Amino acid sequence: MAAAEAGGLQLRPEIAPFGRLPEDFRRGSSQGFVPANVEMALPGCLTETLLVYRNTAFSLRHRQLAITQVSDLSRYDVLAFQNAHQVLGPGMDAVRQGNPRYHEVANQMLQLRALFSGRTDVVIADRRIFRYLMRSPDGGVDTSQDIVEQNLFQPTSYAVAFRDAAHCKAFNAGLARIKRDGAFDAIMQRWDNRAS
Repeated sequence: MAAAEAGGLQLRPEIAPFGRLPEDFRRGSSQGFVPANVEMALPGCLTETLLVYRNTAFSLRHRQLAITQVSDLSRYDVLAFQNAHQVLGPGMDAVRQGNPRYHEVANQMLQLRALFSGRTDVVIADRRIFRYLMRSPDGGVDTSQDIVEQNLFQPTSYAVAFRDAAHCKAFNAGLARIKRDGAFDAIMQRWDNRAS
């Protein structure tokens, strides 16, 4: 919101499941959304990168799972975020197609509960989001168990998708402004502190 406001845009934010956002945008029921990236092949335009997700494979240390590459996930129960098979590349789509124990969920709190209660072997999530959820009192599970983080995926860059190129231009100007004045770094630092 800070970048939009700094660019002179007035937005009316709504929250929707990650998997529904690009479809609503393609149908024209929204004028913009975040997070969006080039892999989604969207109409309109994308702003400059706003967020970089560091998607990670999480497992419980005591399980001692042998995971060193994406294809290793085919041997385990995997619970990924919604549309992970599209965003994380062809290796992840192959895991989805070849593993009947692979599932994607919109509610990432379910990932947390499934991992720490032993109902799934591996969770695929952005590191910052998952660490933030681990600190939430709403988890309802013991998150003090040691976890292993496998960095199997390239960072995923996200932007804002807009139908109108003028909105992309205004947002980019606002984003540049808050990066110059330090507001962007302050926002990111707040989220990093909540996740640590």
